[in-house]
Amino acid sequence: MSKLEVVTLSNIGKKRETNQDNFYCNGIFKPMQDTCFFYRQVEDSQGEKIYAVLDGMGGLRYGEQAAYIGVETLHSYIQKSRTEKTTFSGKQAVYHMNEAICAEIKNKHARMGSTVTLLKYDHAHIRFYNLGDSKAFLYRKGTLRQVTEDHTEQASYLRLQKNLGIKSVAYQENALTQYLGIESEEFVIEPSVSSEIKMMEKDVFLLCTDGLTDMVQKEKISAVLSENTSLEEKGRRLEKLAMDAGGRDNITILLLEKQV
Repeated sequence: MSKLEVVTLSNIGKKRETNQDNFYCNGIFKPMQDTCFFYRQVEDSQGEKIYAVLDGMGGLRYGEQAAYIGVETLHSYIQKSRTEKTTFSGKQAVYHMNEAICAEIKNKHARMGSTVTLLKYDHAHIRFYNLGDSKAFLYRKGTLRQVTEDHTEQASYLRLQKNLGIKSVAYQENALTQYLGIESEEFVIEPSVSSEIKMMEKDVFLLCTDGLTDMVQKEKISAVLSENTSLEEKGRRLEKLAMDAGGRDNITILLLEKQV
């Protein structure tokens, strides 16, 4: 029977005082105040599994809290759906995470938020749900393609340019248009949902925060994923590339591969 291997790395980087990223690895997530974390999991490829990466935002430790509240809420929602034997909904999970972070914003009277990119695995069928600019990629047969949609002003402008032929719009390159922590009175969030992807032999899925993609070009990421090395070595190589490029932000990488 085939196995599913997952490797997760989270690194504070060189410039930040705290690691405001977090991840969810089918029940495992990063404790608060951990600056670096590594986890590897190999399990049966059957059944339903949930994975995610989050990039917290906010002053002091608020970004770290937001990302932690996100994964904690996701875990509770998954446990409840399994206990009650109800169907897991990626969109509902995102809505619950948003509500929990908004409640903490009101409680702390502080601004905080987080991106989220969530992967639902069900008997080798995969679907993504995301808010913000944490990305997911599929590496297949020598080609790396992004399978999530960025929620940034720049990405919105590029979509307008492509679909409507609009040539000039003022925008802030890295400003997020959607993320966890937006109250419904302000804006009703709508996570992007990918089409279903059937996982094939030798496919590698990569979920990551912008601490990787802002530091390492897509071509270099693809080159690492093409190497005939273990999944852990691939993750370590990507982490090192981001650190060698300056490590300006927290770096979180989650790699998923089906073993045959």
